[in-house]
Amino acid sequence: EFQTYKSRLVNSLFFAVPLVLLNMILSRISTIGQWLDSPISNSMPRSAIFTWLLATPVQFWVARPILRSAFIAAKSLHGNMDTLIALGTLSAYVWSFSSNILAAFSSNFVPSDFFETAVLLVVLVNIGKSLEARAKGQTSSALASLHSMQASDATRVKCVDEEDCRITHEECVPLDLVNKNDLLLVLPGARVPVDGIVMWG
Repeated sequence: EFQTYKSRLVNSLFFAVPLVLLNMILSRISTIGQWLDSPISNSMPRSAIFTWLLATPVQFWVARPILRSAFIAAKSLHGNMDTLIALGTLSAYVWSFSSNILAAFSSNFVPSDFFETAVLLVVLVNIGKSLEARAKGQTSSALASLHSMQASDATRVKCVDEEDCRITHEECVPLDLVNKNDLLLVLPGARVPVDGIVMWG
């Protein structure tokens, strides 16, 4: 599961990093910024083409599992976290796309570009899910290690009485056959098979 989310994170970053560089750095360089802001059709800027090309794969390829989960939940008239993420990213994407299309046909319309918001939201979600999957994997490994350390059998003994610890009978039994009030012998260096009270030693 961790590898799956890690792959999605890498794929989203592949498109998110150029998009952030385009909007945050390149657009602030005078000559490049002027070229990006120059309209290619009425009031639609040239930068809208690049941001749309970078955002579309993230929205409909990387975030496809999120959209699918939200769609399944919507069909059953339920909502989940993926529903909120899908609504947020789709709202930003659809509004940005529609806004730039309107700007392409109207010189008086000022477009809004929220493609970066949709992409970064998908990136943050994948970061969170990757960390969660990694933590779950580490917890599972720790539990598996603890389980492997547990003894598979125990040495059950009988003594003369509670005051005399001389062993009169000794047998090796599986843990499933250990009962309450049984006396167990734990040799030095051996694993303690079950919880109990130390009677002697």
